[in-house]
Amino acid sequence: MISALLLTLALGLKPEPPDAYTVARSEAMSKQKPLWVLVSGENCPPCRAVEREFLATIKTKGVFVHLDVEDARHKDLIVKWANGSVRVPMLIVYRVVNKQGKKYLRRQVLVGYGEIKAYMDGKP
Repeated sequence: MISALLLTLALGLKPEPPDAYTVARSEAMSKQKPLWVLVSGENCPPCRAVEREFLATIKTKGVFVHLDVEDARHKDLIVKWANGSVRVPMLIVYRVVNKQGKKYLRRQVLVGYGEIKAYMDGKP
């Protein structure tokens, strides 16, 4: 990682800024707060409903990042979260877990308006 950065600087290129997900994930780990990732699409009525009903609450519960399903920078990650079948809206909740002195993020993936609403209403 460092050698790639040094090579980039030596060639006079500007390093690519970190994407929003990478920044949010680092912030969640350092602050030991949950990371909430909302994946939605532009022409998706259920996505608009999730944003309208839950976005204000989600933003108060930890570190938040919103990803567009069409953004190529996150395509592989979104496909991984969705187990190969991408459906939106998708809410991914990462909780910081300390186990045997190591910090890591435990992921829960919620897909569709119904699952997200049930989770937000406290009905797992």
